[in-house]
Amino acid sequence: LVNADAPVSLLLNGGGEDRTLTNQDNGDWTFFDPERPTETGLRNGEGYSVTVTDLPADQYCTVTNGNGQIDAGPVDDVVVECFPLESFDVCMTVVLPAGASNVSVSLNNGLEDASFSFGDQCFTTQLETFQSYEVTVTEAPKGASCTVYNGTGEMGLTNVDGIFVVCENETGVIQDWPNGGEELFMGFAYDIEWRETLDPDQTIDIELWSYDSGSDTATYFSDIALAEDQEFFGSYKWTVPSSGGGVPAGQYMIRIVTDDGAYESMSDSAFTVVDAFPWAYFRELDITSSKVATPTGYIMPLQLDTATFDYDNVLEDGRDIRFASINNPTEESDFNIAYWIDEWNPEGESLLWLNLPTLPAQTTTTFYMFYGYDLAQGVSTFPGVFTGRREFTSIQDPLVGDFGTGSDAANPIEWFEVPDEQVIPLGGSINVVQIESHVIKIDGTINGSGKSFFDNITGGNPNGNVGEDGAGSPDSSEGGAGAGGGAYGGAGGDGGTNGLETPEGGGAYGSFASNGNIFPGCRGGAGTSANAGFGLGGGGISLTAEWFILDTGNAILMNGANGGDGRGSGAGGGAGGGILINATNGYVRGELSANGGDGGDGLNTAPGDLARGGGGGGGGRIKVFHSPSVELNYTTSVTGGAGGTGNA
Repeated sequence: LVNADAPVSLLLNGGGEDRTLTNQDNGDWTFFDPERPTETGLRNGEGYSVTVTDLPADQYCTVTNGNGQIDAGPVDDVVVECFPLESFDVCMTVVLPAGASNVSVSLNNGLEDASFSFGDQCFTTQLETFQSYEVTVTEAPKGASCTVYNGTGEMGLTNVDGIFVVCENETGVIQDWPNGGEELFMGFAYDIEWRETLDPDQTIDIELWSYDSGSDTATYFSDIALAEDQEFFGSYKWTVPSSGGGVPAGQYMIRIVTDDGAYESMSDSAFTVVDAFPWAYFRELDITSSKVATPTGYIMPLQLDTATFDYDNVLEDGRDIRFASINNPTEESDFNIAYWIDEWNPEGESLLWLNLPTLPAQTTTTFYMFYGYDLAQGVSTFPGVFTGRREFTSIQDPLVGDFGTGSDAANPIEWFEVPDEQVIPLGGSINVVQIESHVIKIDGTINGSGKSFFDNITGGNPNGNVGEDGAGSPDSSEGGAGAGGGAYGGAGGDGGTNGLETPEGGGAYGSFASNGNIFPGCRGGAGTSANAGFGLGGGGISLTAEWFILDTGNAILMNGANGGDGRGSGAGGGAGGGILINATNGYVRGELSANGGDGGDGLNTAPGDLARGGGGGGGGRIKVFHSPSVELNYTTSVTGGAGGTGNA
């Protein structure tokens, strides 16, 4: 007997009689037969079974080698080992019919009551080994019945996970909302919701019934609407008539009935129609326009944070937020400012976009934000704010050509986005990618590094702005000469000389002052061997936006590529490309980079030969033109690439 925290009683069944060892402590023990005192054990051939009859508190014990038959000798390998009692989870798989949100279940008749949704679920209360468990359904989803499989048993030494709670619909239509207890306010819109479970092609009649709490009876009041062909799930946005509109304040119920009358479902209890304004909080918001013209449908962001906004007064997802041009709305149509929740973080910063009906020029406009209504249904809408959207989410979706400008000017864009953590490349090209949108939001990275085949030849050396190709060895004593680096904002580095030739780097070009032009970087020169490919230049990108957003941790990269290593001479590095930003509002906080690529190394062709590296690519150009309202906190880098090395 080992690891017992208190004395244990053991039972030996054998030879037709029971024998006991009572209150034994840890150690070695022997059963004996008090009726046969001269025989301390069992006879040869008799069977035996050892069990534990009295357990220590908070322990369970196992018996190893406790069953067998006497075989011409003593049995001395029976081990009784005790362990601390442990607690384990009671888990189940919940299967719900389409549209049902949860089922109410109970563990051991109220030890824990819980409401579980579809999928694998566990009670928070754990049970000890050997404790009995029973799982029952206390409330099925509306219109459904539920069956529990494998719902009873005894806890073992692991979690219980073989229980199934399966619920199935019993009726052809189920009315979901409002289902009783809600307050609906005159003049405001709500979604009446139902589910069809048998025949999705039926049409549905939505009826309003008045409810008399004194007699506990409901009476047909009026039809609300006929919604046709709602496939399985239906909803109808009902605007409760304004005061005097035919539905007086009082208590009501909703009845959903199929067109053939075969199936119907009603609110479980009454809801109340109230003649009042339901939103508890509002705040004034002022915006001052410096524009000369008066835009129609002006789109603007609204940032909320814990320092300026109390999230405790708004629903957890912000769906109760509304905006209006007046401070005393009395019906749904008074909320005339569409909005979209872009980012929502109740513990930090949230970003909303609003579409103001108008913004008078050279003046301050006040509008109003309302929030704090538990039954409000979400009206956040991207299409209601932005009419055109381009979103790039995959490296298989590279940026090529124009967007909202240039050759694409006939298709204006209001929203252009690189989503969170996405890295979107430029397609290989000799052209600048031009993007013009009301909003440009870069939550990831635009990477145009090594994407330019640009070979402008208008510079001051024989090859213009492209690095000059490397030269082969005129004789074995001289070796090859490295290729020159490409140029853009800075000149490319010269290739390593072989004493006879020094391939030149490209000459710088373009202007830092103009906000109307940007170019890609030029490629470097090629090395003298096939594998010494020239480094491509960084791409060029032009971004123009009313609202430009590049946050910390995100980047625009237009770096040149490194030149290839080669026997005889290394190739030239590509020049850094171009980044042009024109922003009226917003913030530029991320990384902007247009570095030149390094020159390739030259490798000896034979013992005694000499080889030279390629020149590094010149740095590119980064231009940020902005109004005073743009927040600037970005980093830039336009460093030229290092020259390659030679070896012997």
